[in-house]
Amino acid sequence: MSDIWQQLSQYPNVGWVPVRHHSPQCGQQIAKLMHQSWDALLIEMPVQAQEMVPFLQQPQCQAPVALYLYQQNEEGGQRGYLPFAAWSPEWRALRLAGEKGMTVECIDLPFGEGEGIDQQVVEPQLVQHPRVLPRMLQMGGCEDSDQWWDWYFEHHQGEDYFSQLAQYGALLRSLGRVSVRDDQREAHMAARIRPYLQRNQRVLVLVGAYHLQGIIDWLAKEELPDVVAAPEVGVHLLPYTLARLNRACGYGAGLPAPRYYQWVHQAMQEGVDSPYQWAMQQGVLALCQQLAPLGLANTTVDAMAATELAQRLGALRGIEAGRSEMIEALASCLFKGGDHHRLQDFLAHLQGFLVGEAVGKTPDSLPELPLVQDFRRQCRVLAMPNQTEGPKSINLDIYRSEPHRRRSHFLHRLVFLGVDYGVQVAGPNYAQSEDVTRVREVWEVRWRAEVVAQLLELSHLGDQIETAVISLMQTQLQDASVPAYRLLVAALQMGLHGHLDRLLEQVQAWVLHCNELLQLSDALVLLSSALMRRQTLMTHAYQTQLQQLVAQVYVRFCHRLPWSLGGVKSSNSSIVMLCCRCIVGLINSRRTIAMSCCCKFCKH
Repeated sequence: MSDIWQQLSQYPNVGWVPVRHHSPQCGQQIAKLMHQSWDALLIEMPVQAQEMVPFLQQPQCQAPVALYLYQQNEEGGQRGYLPFAAWSPEWRALRLAGEKGMTVECIDLPFGEGEGIDQQVVEPQLVQHPRVLPRMLQMGGCEDSDQWWDWYFEHHQGEDYFSQLAQYGALLRSLGRVSVRDDQREAHMAARIRPYLQRNQRVLVLVGAYHLQGIIDWLAKEELPDVVAAPEVGVHLLPYTLARLNRACGYGAGLPAPRYYQWVHQAMQEGVDSPYQWAMQQGVLALCQQLAPLGLANTTVDAMAATELAQRLGALRGIEAGRSEMIEALASCLFKGGDHHRLQDFLAHLQGFLVGEAVGKTPDSLPELPLVQDFRRQCRVLAMPNQTEGPKSINLDIYRSEPHRRRSHFLHRLVFLGVDYGVQVAGPNYAQSEDVTRVREVWEVRWRAEVVAQLLELSHLGDQIETAVISLMQTQLQDASVPAYRLLVAALQMGLHGHLDRLLEQVQAWVLHCNELLQLSDALVLLSSALMRRQTLMTHAYQTQLQQLVAQVYVRFCHRLPWSLGGVKSSNSSIVMLCCRCIVGLINSRRTIAMSCCCKFCKH
């Protein structure tokens, strides 16, 4: 493998910045480079992200935030998040470029090209290579890849930082096969870089360390592929959370303890000489303060003991005490003994503590789609969470409280749209015939970044939650994917009283032509149950119409019953008997309405 840094030296006007995403040290090294004079910053981000760069650079925009990109098609489309922490190299470069008035160009392959992407915009992992990792850990005396990275790159502050990182990325690349998509991305980035080289402009090129060798190889060729036209996609900027940057959440490019690295970044910003040791001390003190009221730690004594032990571990290893040393010292000093399971519980609590709870903020000038605006407005009016918080339990007395009924309508509408905002954990769900004898609904509500992302993808259905629900309901009526009678009960449960006429007509037309006993039985049970709860589900104007509809379904059921019994096969007899038991149960309960004169087969 040739020395990649020598290859890069043939481009004297280029500052090559190979990075690991979300590395505080990478961000700090970039800040040093940005003090020089540059004409432009070329950054590894999908070209469609260009329109969001001015918003990312505004002072009101506070990390963590994420770009959400999505493309819809018949196969379901693609979607992805591109998150930024305050210490992410890309974030720091963008912010400093904004302060200096530098040109910024997003040079990565357009989102929506190549294979599907979901969740986070994926990147090859510098510290997870299967052929390198075991040997790397053995030689370094490290327990895992994150500890190895901390010891050999995160704590390294020399002038050769990017040179070493470029060599490491090239090494990993040489040990495996480069995917077609990565090759396409690198060709596209090289094609975006070349015009700046031809104009002899001084540029900073910020890309993942894994991609640098591929870009150089493409630049060495006389001909480059044409720049790929960017397909139309949705691009939006969302508030994000530190917790979502935690690798334990499934984000491959994430870090194991975001809160710790936030402290590291804070120390770097304040010019602390030993930022990792300072972050370690912050972590020790903060955890001891949290555990002291529970009687699990003596704030002063335990904090001093853990700090001293962490520093000794760092000295023994020849490094500045950091994340690993902090965790080991806290476990040794605060865990007061017990079995293996108790130790694992303590370590799990410690890891959760190091995740952090910070929430980002987008600038006020950022355009927001009307559907998202309506969601936020209703959250404010109904006193529902519209910021990132922990799960919140909501108990709704839907029979006695009109405000509670409005909350219920709002939550059921979001569930109907497939928005993961609230989950009904108990109480009556008339559309699903579940728990209908209870009088209170119990919900677990939680705002997350996915809520806004899902609303963005639904924005083509309407500008308001209600209009989006009606639009989706009309689509389901047209393609008959959901029975009309179930949509009618769902509409009642969602409080869509101004849109019931068409649904009633659809169900009436369906009743006249339905010959399936099982469907008629299902409709009769569902509609009768809704009628019994008329005080909660409907206005007085629709009670008579629903009562008549129940009678029509009952008549149709009784009309079809002899035909079903006349040719009953053994395989169908259980279904017929089940339908009959459901109807007899309704009649015997004496809670159904207008059954006394429904048909000649049943006289009361």
